[in-house]
Amino acid sequence: PPSPAKPLPAPENLRVLQSQTVGELVVKWNSVAAAKSYVLQCTEVVAGVAPVWQQVYVGGKFTSSQKSLVPGKTYAFRVASVGGASGLSDWSPVVERMAA
Repeated sequence: PPSPAKPLPAPENLRVLQSQTVGELVVKWNSVAAAKSYVLQCTEVVAGVAPVWQQVYVGGKFTSSQKSLVPGKTYAFRVASVGGASGLSDWSPVVERMAA
């Protein structure tokens, strides 16, 4: 008989890179075996204010270009894998980057 599905791990090696385009950041992460897709969330970093996460990408790729960001503002990103027993993995560690 097939073994029960296990929870998927969070994607590793989340990184946020500057794009050649003003107001754009490129977010990348490592693939997770057996993941059906990924959910990427973003929030603007404001000192003393709790983050309000917004879903900015859902899909099977390991990269996402985030456009229309405000240069000089800092953004935080986190990603989770979709699939396995729990449906959604834990979130990856948060990575912050200032848009240029």
